[in-house]
Amino acid sequence: MNEKKRREAWMEIEKNLLDDDLVPIVPVQEWRGLTLLVENLVNSEICSTNERGRIVAALSPEVEVVMLFEEMLRRRIDYLSMLGLDRPDPDPIVKIDCHLDIWIRRRSDNEYGDKWSRKVCILAPKAATLPVTDLAATFVLWAEAGFPNPPQNMGPQVDLIRTSENYEDFQFRVSEEDRIRGELALREAERARRSRRRIREQIEFQERRKREIEVAEKEISSMGWRELIDAVQQKKPLLSAENDRIEEHKRIRAHQILTSSG
Repeated sequence: MNEKKRREAWMEIEKNLLDDDLVPIVPVQEWRGLTLLVENLVNSEICSTNERGRIVAALSPEVEVVMLFEEMLRRRIDYLSMLGLDRPDPDPIVKIDCHLDIWIRRRSDNEYGDKWSRKVCILAPKAATLPVTDLAATFVLWAEAGFPNPPQNMGPQVDLIRTSENYEDFQFRVSEEDRIRGELALREAERARRSRRRIREQIEFQERRKREIEVAEKEISSMGWRELIDAVQQKKPLLSAENDRIEEHKRIRAHQILTSSG
């Protein structure tokens, strides 16, 4: 590519990545990263910016990986504007959104477009202070390398898009995933509810037991010798009910008092 074509490609990529309304408000830090990003895109054989505000990487003949670059950049600018900053604070009061806006999509010539796609949750907390343009440049390099070491949830989404026979099959499989996920969520919620109930019942039992012990202690402390002897000589309860346990506690305490006094 000669210098003229390279410059034209550079300008075209930059134009596709940034809407006119963004240009005046892009932070200096993002402009610096944009240089590296565009350079990577000019040299890329995998990524394109033909879709406005997006970086589209070919993963296979059926699958594309799409970064919604402009939306990420707008969110970053809104975040910085809200806090009055020109770059992310390493120790911010309001945490920055560290998710990359990445989608797995059937190749863009499908007639359903973005409907035939699934979002991938990619979290980059260690890159919170990096410009979005730097993150995008890294995405391009990752794509050029064939997306090595992808996040755990990326593979299943790629397989879903790649192996769907048609859009209707994709819709059916997504609805099944959602149904199963919903059922698992309901089961988990029910388990959590039962666990909370057991914990609550245990707390209530312990509180009730404590009050009953306190009452029993007061009864024992007010007993005379004859009453203490009678309490000790009572038949040992079977401990089959809570009342039996309280009576056994009183018998033991009465015995302790008599023994210590003797």
